Amino acid sequence: MRKTALIIIALFLFGCGGVVSREARRDADTTITPAMVQREPDAYRDRKIIWQGTIVSTKNLRERSIIEVIYTPPKEPGSQGVARASESRFFIDTIGFLDPATYRKGIKIVAAGLIQGIVVQKLREEEYPYPVIQPTEMHLFHPKEAPASSY
Repeated sequence: MRKTALIIIALFLFGCGGVVSREARRDADTTITPAMVQREPDAYRDRKIIWQGTIVSTKNLRERSIIEVIYTPPKEPGSQGVARASESRFFIDTIGFLDPATYRKGIKIVAAGLIQGIVVQKLREEEYPYPVIQPTEMHLFHPKEAPASSY
């Protein structure tokens, strides 16, 4: 069991190549981070990105769903497979209903999409600027699967 868990973690840390389309990987600016968007939201509006992380919550509204994600930076080339820590968060704003039992807290997610700007909401007791993306592609990693390679 422990060996299986270590393999899954290691595979996740290698990135997300097999799950995001070649077109999305080609068009995405992989240098953009949520922190950059928080500082200059208008400078990054409508830019294509691929972000990954861990779901914090999923909220369904009338015609859309909002997924809150803690961002996980991609593994740096040449690193020993350990992802850098992040406290950045972002929202994935989707059209339609997403089942919160499927898109639940703790599940890993990768989303390719367009930056829509920021939404300021309370996080703990402070105002927090959440970057918002409209996804063109999303993939979940349930505990039995893991991404194959870097996106």
